[in-house]
Amino acid sequence: MFDDAEMDAEDMEGQAGHDVIPVGDLFSADLNPRWRRPPAPTLNPAVDKLVFQQIDLDYYLGTAVAGMPGQTQGKVPIIRMFGVTDSGNSVCCHVHGFAPYFYVPAPAGFKSDYLGEFQRELNGVVLKDMRSNKDNISVTVLAVDITRKESMYGYHGKRILDFLKITMAMPRLIAPAKRLLEQGFKFGPFPIQSYQSYEANIDFEIRFMVDCDVVGCCWIELPKNAFRVREEKTLETHLSIREGLLCQYEVDVGWNDMISHPQRGTGSESHHFENLPEADKDPVIQIASMVQRQGETEPFIRTVFTLQSCASIVGSQIFCFTQEKQLLQSWAEFLRTVDPDIITGYNIQNFDFPY
Repeated sequence: MFDDAEMDAEDMEGQAGHDVIPVGDLFSADLNPRWRRPPAPTLNPAVDKLVFQQIDLDYYLGTAVAGMPGQTQGKVPIIRMFGVTDSGNSVCCHVHGFAPYFYVPAPAGFKSDYLGEFQRELNGVVLKDMRSNKDNISVTVLAVDITRKESMYGYHGKRILDFLKITMAMPRLIAPAKRLLEQGFKFGPFPIQSYQSYEANIDFEIRFMVDCDVVGCCWIELPKNAFRVREEKTLETHLSIREGLLCQYEVDVGWNDMISHPQRGTGSESHHFENLPEADKDPVIQIASMVQRQGETEPFIRTVFTLQSCASIVGSQIFCFTQEKQLLQSWAEFLRTVDPDIITGYNIQNFDFPY
């Protein structure tokens, strides 16, 4: 809280420099044109390749895209990679056709002739085990293959064994399939038995990164004629907006068509603080932000969003607000406009952002 004396003192300090900008109810992202990313050149997949640095990735269940590998019906898992080109243009890349899988040892006497029957029986028991099927899944097991692997458990003299690679339709189906196989599973002429699972606890995103040689902040190349550009719906910001997604390039590619390149060219600390402000009692009074392009030595944007006012800061733009809500909404608009690839700061992950 501010008393009258503090407010008067801050008002006088805030009037000292021309870089302190009082903001009323309205905030415009056009206050500084340098905030925006550079315009994105036209991308033609028939003649152009797309190379970007992968910053983050996740996955979602979406509708199958015609012409892309993988299932053709129902919901499918799609890897979504976010990144930035060498020129500073933002990219969202939807990677299709990669499916989750795990392993179980093949039973004694198992032959390739039994693969189809194993797949049908497992598909049936997984479907039957579902309490609800809101996605109308009819196929839970996409494939079962024989592969030769070596178990990491126990001493066995590096003996190579037959394993069944079981590919599932969705990541969430691995857990019930694993449980049903461990509880006891019967198919064909083989008696009911328990199957120990291998690599069933690997996150889908990690599985994709390992299999595709994708590491943090590596460079991804989409060769020409190997990807598609999604239909653009652009605003003055040169950003494509679909279902809340901000990007300049949004593309689709098959998982086996992308090329992962090594990176071009720390540690973590944990701190405990006492007497910290509380979000339900104490307002956010100031947010200072600097934006810097990779490879440059100095930030090209320095801003301070402050509640009420503050003294002039050399080289920084200061935006003053009378209400916390206005401050937060305006800073959010600033962040969407700048569209950063990486957000970092001191103690932001477990304190500032949740606050």
